[in-house]
Amino acid sequence: KALAFALGSELSRVPVSSSKAQLGHTLGAAGAIEAVISALALRSGDLPPTAGLAEVDPECAKLQHLFTSKHVARVRAVVSSSFGFGGMDGAVVLTQPELVADSPARGRARVVVTGGAAIGPRGLMTSRQAPSLAHGEASGGRITDVSTTLDPARARRLDRAGRLATIVTQAALTEANAPPSSFGIIMGSGFSAVDDCGAFMRRIVEKGPRLASPADFPNLVPSSPIGHASIYLGMLGPPMATAELQASGESAIATAIEAITAGEATSLVAGACPVGADLIDDVFVPLFADGTEAGERAEGSAAIALESADSATERGARVLCVVASLVHDPAQISAPADKARARIVSRSAALCELTGTWNNVRSASISTGAGDSDASGAIAVVAAVGMIANGEIDEAMIVGQRPGPGAAPSRYYLHLVKGAR
Repeated sequence: KALAFALGSELSRVPVSSSKAQLGHTLGAAGAIEAVISALALRSGDLPPTAGLAEVDPECAKLQHLFTSKHVARVRAVVSSSFGFGGMDGAVVLTQPELVADSPARGRARVVVTGGAAIGPRGLMTSRQAPSLAHGEASGGRITDVSTTLDPARARRLDRAGRLATIVTQAALTEANAPPSSFGIIMGSGFSAVDDCGAFMRRIVEKGPRLASPADFPNLVPSSPIGHASIYLGMLGPPMATAELQASGESAIATAIEAITAGEATSLVAGACPVGADLIDDVFVPLFADGTEAGERAEGSAAIALESADSATERGARVLCVVASLVHDPAQISAPADKARARIVSRSAALCELTGTWNNVRSASISTGAGDSDASGAIAVVAAVGMIANGEIDEAMIVGQRPGPGAAPSRYYLHLVKGAR
């Protein structure tokens, strides 16, 4: 149906084949391998067949199936479509060089934040409520309800991580007063569904592969929660997943900012949707400990709505704060305009000590009121956005850190300011 919609009257003229029968199930490598096959077809004119295809589904009869390999004088363009678990689908078009139009010169877009939300054991909060997480006693444990804001019928296929991703994304877009269809999504899922993976494999060992649930398997893929949220909310922008262990949320937010700055996207929701798991808490967190964990282990998820300034202005959005800079070298950090109106925010007090131009600036640790989770870095960003939006401060420096055993952890510094600067 998609090919008929895209190709119209040319449908029966365009050869179609699949590489899977010749390669097997290569999971995450499938799209990359097929892109290579597509490039080779462009170069040589040799079109690969669909191995093993004998009887065509009547509904696909109008397609020009390739039962055997075919050579043509010249291939001008190839479409490679990949369909992943959890609805993470994509299509790439490769063409001969002369078909590529010159890209217009693009400057660096200014990035603004228009919405945010976080959820944890203390419940769902908008960015304006999130600064309270930097105060009071930490609330550890798991989130008790991950379904109150979702339609039960439509959410029945969503696992816990998918529900968390959908809830915070929906809440961030609601605060941004933005239509989901105009946004993409980039989120990190921490260590992914390691407990569920273990249970799935245990069932295979104990009961046999025939009793393994095919409905559970797609949710074991790290990108699955992002696909669930994108489909549930009708987001038509690009969906992506990041994998940086406890810093997956920070990685997602940094990636989204860089994509909008470069003009590769205009509107993205970014954050983290890890789930609590005994194996993560007992094994992986201690294994990758870097001395920054300071609170009781908790479960949490967070997201912010990021837009180019032009996009936000065009739709009349309320800007909560502006991204002044995102750097990895502390020497590149610009000085606060007024130290009394600035704040250093991080997931733990161990990351809040800055020297140089930010020396003696007050700090706020999210672990104080939200506990320590694999979403703490993303929650810290949401809290900082709220502090600026509420008028508590004029600017914030969020310090994040990527953990790594056996090597010096790398840090990033996200500078947020109110209004234009």
